Amino acid sequence: MGELYKYYKALEDAYNSGVLHFENNSDRGHNAEVMLLMLRKANRIGMVCGSMSVFRKSFYEHVKSAYPDEGGILEEKMTEALHQFISDPTKSITVVLENPEGEEFDGFLIPKEDFRSKARMYVLKWDEYMPELGHFSYSQEDERIVRLENDKDSHEALVKIGNWEEEEKLNPVFDKILKQSEVYSA
Repeated sequence: MGELYKYYKALEDAYNSGVLHFENNSDRGHNAEVMLLMLRKANRIGMVCGSMSVFRKSFYEHVKSAYPDEGGILEEKMTEALHQFISDPTKSITVVLENPEGEEFDGFLIPKEDFRSKARMYVLKWDEYMPELGHFSYSQEDERIVRLENDKDSHEALVKIGNWEEEEKLNPVFDKILKQSEVYSA
């Protein structure tokens, strides 16, 4: 068993147990494992990201380089999970892009049309009073899976699995971000 498999297994075990669990997420491979868990367990996913790189083949070239024995397998699992998520009429994903450059769907894991037919996509409109925003993704219906990036470039993040009664909820934050966004049209 490789490192990424063990990481996913720890996340899944924590999710299934319902016990509050925190993990550090240190690179693209770990980032992908968290998204894989979301795609498999969540019904609604909310994301604030740069360019949806976790759903692009070029992302997995980095993962394959760092984890030669696991990167290709992880890319296959992600492609299958993304396709299944998008194909399920009961599931939805809302994505807010920070800096779209028109290349968001270059090398996408599934056909662009399939993803666009299901995803609600927005572009964040920055204003001078809005603070720097970190990227995050989470399961919207219950917030049991949350990934908050500390550093957008290195993909370092804190991952929370499970419920924490006293935590500040992300849905109101995400709703405010959506109000500061416009519909993605590319």
